Amino acid sequence: MRWLVLGAAAMLAACGGAPAGNETAKAEGAQPGPEAPIDPAHVKCDQRPDFVVLRPDAQIQSCTSGKGPSPRRESGTVIYLTADKAADVTAWYREQAKAFGMQDALIADTPSPIYSAKDGTKRNFMVLTEAVGARTKITLNWGRDG
Repeated sequence: MRWLVLGAAAMLAACGGAPAGNETAKAEGAQPGPEAPIDPAHVKCDQRPDFVVLRPDAQIQSCTSGKGPSPRRESGTVIYLTADKAADVTAWYREQAKAFGMQDALIADTPSPIYSAKDGTKRNFMVLTEAVGARTKITLNWGRDG
C-alpha cells in the first residue's frame, strides 16, 4: 500500500508546471509518435535488393530490412502510397517479376489485389494493395537468401 501511495505522489509531482531548462529542447527534438504524420522525404529505402522496385511516384511511409531466422536469409518490408490503381500496380509488379526471371506464386484478383513472385527459394516478394481514398497503399514484403 505504501508503494501505491508513493507512486501516486510521484505521478502528481511530475504533472503540471513548465519544463525546466533543456527539457523543452528535448521535447522539440523528439521523434514523432505513431499518430504524427509521416514525412516521406525523410524515409530512406536504398538498402533493398535490385528486384524490389517501387512505383515511380512512391511516397514511402516505412522501409525495414534485416536478417531472418536462418543465417543466410534477409527480408524486408516497404510500405508506400501511389496514385495508381491497385490492379495496375499488381500488373506492373507481375511484369517486373518476369523481367527479373521470377515466376508467379500467387495472383489474387480481389477488390484489394495481391500478387507474389518467387525464384525458387532464393528470392521472393509479395505485394498487398489497399485503397486509401483516391490513392493505393502498397505493402511490399520481400526475402532473399544471401
